Amino acid sequence: METAISALQTAVPRFTSLSRGVADPTARAVGAWSAGDVASHVASVFENYVSMVEGSDPVLAASTAEIGRINATWLQNDTERDPRAAAARIEASFERLMGRLRGAGEDRPIGWHAGLTLPLSTVLCLALGEVLVHGHDIGSASKGQWVIPSAEARTVLEGIIGLSPYYVNEESARNFSARYELRIRRGFERILDFDAGRLTIGAPDARADCRISADPVAFLLVAYGRIGIWGPALSGKLVVWGRKPWLGLKLPSLLRNP
Repeated sequence: METAISALQTAVPRFTSLSRGVADPTARAVGAWSAGDVASHVASVFENYVSMVEGSDPVLAASTAEIGRINATWLQNDTERDPRAAAARIEASFERLMGRLRGAGEDRPIGWHAGLTLPLSTVLCLALGEVLVHGHDIGSASKGQWVIPSAEARTVLEGIIGLSPYYVNEESARNFSARYELRIRRGFERILDFDAGRLTIGAPDARADCRISADPVAFLLVAYGRIGIWGPALSGKLVVWGRKPWLGLKLPSLLRNP
């Protein structure tokens, strides 16, 4: 948990500084969202995560698929698109969060979406993921400098990998069965076992069909749908081997973006 807190303490100020430097809030950032949309979204999500940690009536979706609807509603209701105002909201929420965490010590359970109860450390990693990936979005839109440190990407991935079964793309995975061994470089290793639409996460073993070694930043951006798999594969940031190496190309389609 301390690793996630430390990463947030450096990533959040970078994000708010980036947001304050946006010259054109209408610049396209990701999908149909502008830089101003992204900043507003992060502010709303961050406020909601702090409410989860505080237990102060957060907005919770009935399923992970419904989280997108909540995000859209927040943007519809919040007409402010000034990234500087969003930065101020994020800073206020972050101050509340740090006050709540100061001296907390234990990795206590937190109520989350889909009726799930997650460790506090996982919720913090999800918040960190929002900052890192949406910082990438705003940086791309505004030509601002945004670098995702490998250690921070690794922290997010290790913290949220256990949520993967709740993000299975049922249509793509319905009739699919295979075992992937995922190795995040200088980090963790896990088995992702797909069985006819269901996914379980386990420890590495010798029965994997496809093995993947991935640079943490590249894999984070692939997992969040910001880049395709071919670029990292061709540059060596993602290496695939095993009995069925071609299955590596299918992995992104089996999971929905967090």
